[in-house]
Amino acid sequence: MDQIVEFVTNNWMLAGAWFALVTLLMVSFNSTASKAIGTQQVTTMMNRDKAVIVDIRPKADFSKGHLLGSINIPVANIKDSLKELEKYQQRPIILVDASGLHSSGAAQQMRKLGIQEISRMHGGILSWTNDNLPLSKP
Repeated sequence: MDQIVEFVTNNWMLAGAWFALVTLLMVSFNSTASKAIGTQQVTTMMNRDKAVIVDIRPKADFSKGHLLGSINIPVANIKDSLKELEKYQQRPIILVDASGLHSSGAAQQMRKLGIQEISRMHGGILSWTNDNLPLSKP
């Protein structure tokens, strides 16, 4: 502990820069983070809270199979779909993608549009099918 105090005293500019960087990273993660939830929580929220499932995969992938009752808004069209998303603003929204990698960016975009209660399905459709849960096909 004495060595840390000595280091900070001798290198106060470096320690200050490090502290500022860590603080900025924490603020950034907290302000843009959305909650990642598992498939069981998704089904619970769908049934109990009437959550809206927004599938952000391309239309071709969506038509191969999707969660029952989900709406398809590809990632590229989120900003253009504000009117469609506004009618669901009072309900929780769960974002679903192919593998859970792209939904975080979509959640950030939706937060900028004013939608607050957003969750992401951990693992995406891949996780859903791995848990042997049903997909709806048109």
